[in-house]
Amino acid sequence: KSNHLQLLNERKALCEGIIATFSGKSEAIEELIKEGKAGLQIAKAKDHEYKLIFNNAIATGFYYKQDFKLAKQHFEAAYDEAVKANLVEKSLKPLGNLVSIYHYLGLQNKADSAAQKLKQIADATDTLKYKTDVYYNLGLYNQQQKFYYGIALSNFLKSVELHKPIVDTTKILKRKLDYGSKLMMVAEIYLYLKQPRKALEYLSEVNPYLNLSVVIDVAAYGKFIRSYVLLGNKKEAVKYYNLLHKAVGTKPGKWSELVSSNLELATLAFKENDFNLAKTYIDKADKQAKLDNSELLISSVNLAYGEYYKSIND
Repeated sequence: KSNHLQLLNERKALCEGIIATFSGKSEAIEELIKEGKAGLQIAKAKDHEYKLIFNNAIATGFYYKQDFKLAKQHFEAAYDEAVKANLVEKSLKPLGNLVSIYHYLGLQNKADSAAQKLKQIADATDTLKYKTDVYYNLGLYNQQQKFYYGIALSNFLKSVELHKPIVDTTKILKRKLDYGSKLMMVAEIYLYLKQPRKALEYLSEVNPYLNLSVVIDVAAYGKFIRSYVLLGNKKEAVKYYNLLHKAVGTKPGKWSELVSSNLELATLAFKENDFNLAKTYIDKADKQAKLDNSELLISSVNLAYGEYYKSIND
């Protein structure tokens, strides 16, 4: 029996170690899925907390691979194990992720139900250690699914406020990067509200967490570009455009920011009536959008092409 527990704890430590230093690299994603699956194979029916951890690890890996069906399956399993063991605090991570995943998969009633459960737990439990994550997920829900931007901003600001004491004391990289993500969501709302200076206030606080994860770098540089384009500051916009492309490197893969950054600089070129330069940026965006094979991105590129041809009276 003690040997079984030892094996579970070894596998648990491996999963938690990968998550603690997680930077979004493909090899780390595959390792997380592999170790989680190995843990599930040795876990027994009553090992609820371990099965929760292993399913969470696998689901996180599939989430970063954008395989939302498999992520859904394992986050649901993780949540079920948390409920069986009455682990309220630990049920929040899978439940919060399911709010977004159900939405991605077109299961809006389930997304609404999961968000309601999340809010009820937050309202009823004062002792939650990571209530910051609850407000972050509620912010995503209100922003992306309900378009309640005022409520989303309130959620994100609360999340940042609660996370600050954690980030000041933790040595865990993932918690630091999570704080950077939360700051960026506050900036995102201010960008939507066309308040780039407020967005830059929060983006400036992300600087200590740059160069630790390509995922964070790409997201931050994309928001810096949008902020400076709104301010009409070409010099700073180009600076962050170059940093973004340097962060991605020679093997770009699927990054929506590579499309949006080119369209943002095309917008600046339009304002300066430099239509040839605008076309150059739109062509780059077009190439990346086709690589990503995203209808939404391709649609945005076609809108930009429409603006270009309209501008040259074609």
